[in-house]
Amino acid sequence: MNIQKLIKILNLTQSDSDGEVLNAVRAANAILAKTGLSWSDVLWVESGRARALVVEEMLVRLKAFRVRARTREFLDSLEEFYRKNGF
Repeated sequence: MNIQKLIKILNLTQSDSDGEVLNAVRAANAILAKTGLSWSDVLWVESGRARALVVEEMLVRLKAFRVRARTREFLDSLEEFYRKNGF
C-alpha cells in the first residue's frame, strides 16, 4: 500500500466541497480494498496485517537499492527470517 498516496487522498476530505470529500473517501476505500485492509487495520497500528504490509514494503524498497553483496545477503536473511517468524 502506498501510504503517501492514501495520506494525500485523505487530506482532500478537508475540502468544503461535499463532492470532493465523498470522492476522496471512495478513493481511500478503493486503496484499502486493493490491499485487503480495513480501516481498523490502518488505524490500529498494532494490527498484524497492516504491520506485515509495512514490513514487506520496506523490504521491497531496501532490496531495490544497489547494495554490496554482503548487504544483499543481510536483506535476504532478514526477509527469510520475517517470512518464517514474522515480527
